[in-house]
Amino acid sequence: MIEIFLYNSIEIIKYFIIFSFLFQGKFYKDKRQWFRIGICLIGFIIEIYLIQRKVSFVSVFYILFIVLLLYDGKMKNKIILYVLSLIGVNYIDTAMFVTLGYLIKGKIWWYYIYDAGWIKIYANIISFIIVILIVLGCRRFVRKNMLNRKIETLQCSLLSVAMLSLYFIFIIMMMTMAYGKPENRARLYNIIGLTFAIIVACIIVFFLHSNRLKHQNDVHIETEGLYGESLGLKLAYGEQVHDDYEKVRQFRHDFRHHIAAMEGLVYGGEYSELEKYMGQLSQKDKELNLERVRYTGNFMVDSIIFGITRDQKFKEVDFRFDGGLPSNLGVKDIDICGVLANALENAMEACLKGNDRKAVIMKAGCYENMISFQIKNTYDSSRYKALAGGEFYSSKEGDGHGYGIQNMERVVKSYNGRMEYNVDPEWVTVDIFLQQKDEI
Repeated sequence: MIEIFLYNSIEIIKYFIIFSFLFQGKFYKDKRQWFRIGICLIGFIIEIYLIQRKVSFVSVFYILFIVLLLYDGKMKNKIILYVLSLIGVNYIDTAMFVTLGYLIKGKIWWYYIYDAGWIKIYANIISFIIVILIVLGCRRFVRKNMLNRKIETLQCSLLSVAMLSLYFIFIIMMMTMAYGKPENRARLYNIIGLTFAIIVACIIVFFLHSNRLKHQNDVHIETEGLYGESLGLKLAYGEQVHDDYEKVRQFRHDFRHHIAAMEGLVYGGEYSELEKYMGQLSQKDKELNLERVRYTGNFMVDSIIFGITRDQKFKEVDFRFDGGLPSNLGVKDIDICGVLANALENAMEACLKGNDRKAVIMKAGCYENMISFQIKNTYDSSRYKALAGGEFYSSKEGDGHGYGIQNMERVVKSYNGRMEYNVDPEWVTVDIFLQQKDEI
């Protein structure tokens, strides 16, 4: 009785440590908390009674009952994390039973044949210490309450099946060593082979699914970056438009003074001074027109062009634009940014590596229900053969590059468009066509 009480008490405390410190779980905080604790204590007494009656498996459900009843969090998360914890704790317990069996009797399967008595308590205490060490070592990697976070059910299920299958193989091997007769071993080997195949299949699916999730996460991060970039470009361009407006407003405000000054020159017969004064006003008007950043007539596209071409590292680039676009493109701003910002920035960077001339020519237009962009740039002519062969992906060093063109291709495909490259000894040209969507 005492052995059962101690063993199960230690076992329950293991899960309290795992859920409270490793998974950062929190207990329910309400008036029914003491009622829940009372129910758990009654359940503990019932569990001890059933274990005495050789119904040992009830312990698995009792600990799950405690987790579900006392810890706050999503039901699915609590069940998934409990299953993973149960498998992990059983791995540690089994390792201790095998180790002590070998040290005491010289047989790793000794525990599975004989009633271990107090040896079972000693092994459980050692595994308890190991659990504490693992929790302390892994706790710094878990910063948030895992019971309320989003958990990938498929990944956890595959991992659980693989771990259970491996544990099953180990137990079968112990049984084979203890009881396996020659006529039964062939059947046991077949079971082990089938279980091993299940493990391999689960591991393969696990990594394939993880890779898919990673790709989705990369796309999500790229999209968030593009959203922030498009917002930043809009704000920067908006500030420039505001500055332009202020300059024009000031010029118009002062215009009545200029009229009065010119009238005075006319009345005084100072025609040469009048001509000089009018020339100065004309020059001021030209300067204001040059400072006004207007390219296509579309606010988002103008923002992208302005945001990239104003970068100091591109100050040597001769940028020219021709064409015009409607105010509503029928394309989401974030998608326009994903295509156009990447294409224009790539062109600007490529022309900086050119031999002599550094120029980018951009054209834009709207034909029926298609939006078209053409971006031409000079480049390093020594790369002519490579580019003519289709090597347009990023040549930048380090990680994190190459997503730009992938994102461009993804967006173009989503708008039933196309993207074409053309290379000649002087220019690289990219033509982008996007089909407008009415609902945008």
